[in-house]
Amino acid sequence: MPTWTDINCNNVFEDLSNLLSKSAFLVNCPLSIMRILALDGLIAVIQGMAERIGNGSAVLEQVPFNFEEYIPFWTVKCEDYADPFYWVPFVHRRKYIKIRLMIGADQFNRDPKKGLEFLQGTHLLTDKLDPQSVACFFRYTAGLDKNLVGDFLGNHDDFCVQVLHEFAWIFDFDEMNLDTALRLFLETFRLPGESQKIQRVLEAFSERYYEESQHILANKDAALLLSYSIISCSTQISTMYNNISFHNSKYLMATITVFTIANTYGDYIRFGWRNILDCILRLHKLGLLPACVANDVADDSDISVESGPGKLRRLCLDFCQRLLLYKENLADELLRSLHFVLKFNDRVAHTYCEHITQEVTRLVKANATHIRSQMGWHTIINLLSITARHPEVSETGFDALIFIMSQEVHLSPANYILCADASRQFAEFWHGQAERSLHALDLMTGSISCLSRWSHETKGEEAAEKVSRDIGEMWLRLVQGLKKVCLDMREEVRNHTLTSLQRCLMGVIDGVNLDLPQAAWLQCFDMVVFTLLDDLLEISQNHFTKDYRNIEGTLVLAMKLLSKVFLQLLHDLSQLTTFCKLWLGVFTSMEKYMKAKIKGKRSEKLQDLVP
Repeated sequence: MPTWTDINCNNVFEDLSNLLSKSAFLVNCPLSIMRILALDGLIAVIQGMAERIGNGSAVLEQVPFNFEEYIPFWTVKCEDYADPFYWVPFVHRRKYIKIRLMIGADQFNRDPKKGLEFLQGTHLLTDKLDPQSVACFFRYTAGLDKNLVGDFLGNHDDFCVQVLHEFAWIFDFDEMNLDTALRLFLETFRLPGESQKIQRVLEAFSERYYEESQHILANKDAALLLSYSIISCSTQISTMYNNISFHNSKYLMATITVFTIANTYGDYIRFGWRNILDCILRLHKLGLLPACVANDVADDSDISVESGPGKLRRLCLDFCQRLLLYKENLADELLRSLHFVLKFNDRVAHTYCEHITQEVTRLVKANATHIRSQMGWHTIINLLSITARHPEVSETGFDALIFIMSQEVHLSPANYILCADASRQFAEFWHGQAERSLHALDLMTGSISCLSRWSHETKGEEAAEKVSRDIGEMWLRLVQGLKKVCLDMREEVRNHTLTSLQRCLMGVIDGVNLDLPQAAWLQCFDMVVFTLLDDLLEISQNHFTKDYRNIEGTLVLAMKLLSKVFLQLLHDLSQLTTFCKLWLGVFTSMEKYMKAKIKGKRSEKLQDLVP
């Protein structure tokens, strides 16, 4: 069916023609390219109309309509869209109805009484006004003044009350949350300002919502109370956002109410967390929430005796704790809420880092099996990675990472790259001892066995090909992470990383056998091996060599890595079409290292390695 006959759609064809006409016949304006294009567009429209008239059938000519009796316009349907004898008259009929409704809506916006009388005259409303027909006119007619509709529905007149009841019963709130249903209901009109009118409107909504959602709420009074609370809280907070004032007791009370609900009834909110988090993030963006939290670093006093702002700060912290400890199914909605913690500024994050880290660690150890999506793991691993920059809590964060990576049941394709990157950050951490950096590197190296297991578990040629590409990407990200740590200033960490990288490239870890695509090896040599050799050589030639103790030994290990990896993979690499380019890169790197000077002298150890 053409969209221009839809009652709720604008007549795009008519609007376009009006726009072209105004642009083509501008008064007192010189001829311009825009006017010529607009005129060409009008000619094309008229030519198209002429062609359709010339090719039209007499049977399909438009028949004038003049309804002699009331017709529920929202129920008019076509019997057969495939047959022109049915759908062409139907389209003309819908167009007639649409034009009359547009005129009626314009009349209603000028004078509601005259607008309804006009629609009665065109038989789009009953001769004696019927509550259902008026309600459907409000629901299905575009362009009505929402203020006038709201005032009509909130009126105390008996007929208006009946229309309000019929209007509410048009909506289908089945399987909807209360806030979603209320938003859908209030989008069709503007809520009047008088409290009595608001009461009548919300009572009608609550009765309808409870009828379709009895499994959610105890009774319709509960729906009314929650609806009124949502409207009141939203109004107060919206006003607070506009005024940016935190000293008004009403605004403060509304905000505290939000946190109290989250703290007291957190186990029952479920997907409502998203709405609460939206409120908190708005406070954060306005600069209100962080200031309140940061000004009270260690306030352990009783909430009941705290002042308003102090109570708000305490409730904010209790909210975060409940959010992190939430025990029900860890759905994506809940884990997305944890992004709130990532938005703390540096001062607040540093102040509460220990508390947050402990709760995240507890969450991981208790619910790791429930976290399955990449988005969920992204939030968790990011929170753990942050602890690498805080010496006082880095041990706790690292323990949680060990828990995830040491048990293969928790390591999955959804979190593999994230965990490998987090391990790299702990390995690079300066404040910790070298032993922990080596442990983090061992976690990265040992994780390659999971890649091998996943590649052999896949069945089906098409699925195996996709898994091979995914594993190639994960493996490449792993060796890229190791390559970064190979540039560490600590000799022990640097050399251990080179050895780990060599093991990963040669696949000698517990007999691991990875069937990687050829493209992965080409990328590995270009982005990892050759780049690493150049970076280490540049370090050895620059003035800050003194910061890298025994850099010559590291260069020796790097050259051994290149030789062993290339020789072991020579048979497979020689089958590549770009083998000559690869061999030239190997030869160039060896030549550079053979000519390299350490502290002004050529290294005999490096020269001995080059055949």
